[in-house]
Amino acid sequence: MTADHGDAPPAARPLQRRVYYVAGFDPASPKKYHRLYAEQSALQGAVSGVRYEIGELLPIDEVTTGWTVTAIHPDGRVVEIDYRFLNWFETVREVWPKDEPRVFLGFLDALLDYHRSGLLERTRTEARVAWLASLAASVCAGGFLLTFCLVVAILMAAGGGVAAMFKAPWLVGALPPLLLFLLLMPAWRRLDALLPVGWIGRGMIGVTQAARGKAPRFAERSLEFAKRLAAAEDEGGFDEILVVGHSMGGQQACRALGRAVMLNPRLGRLRRVRLLTLGSLLPFYSMTEAWAGGDPVWREEMRALVEADWIDWLDVTAPSDPGCAAALHPLLGLELGEPPGRPHRRSPRYGDIVSPETLQRLKRTPLDFHFQYIMAGERSGEYDFFSLTAGPEPITRMVQTAES
Repeated sequence: MTADHGDAPPAARPLQRRVYYVAGFDPASPKKYHRLYAEQSALQGAVSGVRYEIGELLPIDEVTTGWTVTAIHPDGRVVEIDYRFLNWFETVREVWPKDEPRVFLGFLDALLDYHRSGLLERTRTEARVAWLASLAASVCAGGFLLTFCLVVAILMAAGGGVAAMFKAPWLVGALPPLLLFLLLMPAWRRLDALLPVGWIGRGMIGVTQAARGKAPRFAERSLEFAKRLAAAEDEGGFDEILVVGHSMGGQQACRALGRAVMLNPRLGRLRRVRLLTLGSLLPFYSMTEAWAGGDPVWREEMRALVEADWIDWLDVTAPSDPGCAAALHPLLGLELGEPPGRPHRRSPRYGDIVSPETLQRLKRTPLDFHFQYIMAGERSGEYDFFSLTAGPEPITRMVQTAES
């Protein structure tokens, strides 16, 4: 039995929702995200009073893994979730920059693409935190390389001087310090652990490589996602569909849903389909692709998504998140304007759901800040990832609450 366009199923049974989740530019397998959902939902439940029962991680097909979620809410309402993790981590691994010296050139090359596309100037004026984050990888890597080379040069000069004191050839003392270059990448990893900017640089490389058409498997995998979304309209056993994309996964989720509408124009007409993007990089990709021209299909898919206004779309982005597009409009760079509700935009307002001490820690650890979208809060607030995915109310309730 399926629901029509009502927001709740018959009262005699639980609400049944299918969630399709797309992770960001992350080489980690679904095991990480299954563990996170189980651990963090328990923590959130301790705050909200909801009891979450998480099933085992099981393979579904060649690109889908999943688990079940049963959420028992304090008022007695029950929500049953068929949580499907759409895998693209293998394609991420294919282009994931390795820990080798040429990764530094990748950081610089990606930064130059951001400059050529006009993205750096746009973020400098409209999304300062994104601008600073975009510069961080190249500036830190460049400073590190200069310092490392300077230290080696000083040691070479000192070694050559000592060799000359003992009447030995200058090279006898100058060459051994060159062996320090074997420690170049281990030293960089230590620095990156203290100032975690390497993940931002790798994300930039992922964005620019795909925008140049050098990562065609990304689009191929999103097409596989789209086929599953298009087919889900005719499947039974659930009342509504929620598609969730985090970080660069927002790009994959949006294009997959847009393509699904192109494949099946009835999608979202028989049962509710909703889209939730969290900390996305959509305008980064659109503006870079507009300059590079390596993924023209992207614009067709995004146009189809934007025009499918019967599909509710909520974009939750923290303006101070250095790992996303921050304050930039998600449709920037697509020449589609800013149609009302495409998407509805909200901030998670982390200051409302975590303590001041935790918020300061998150600001010192940008990667943790960027992952807070899918983590538990320390107190109740408007934003609750587990309520959005496993709550009895649709994601549009967050929009309605904010606008009331």
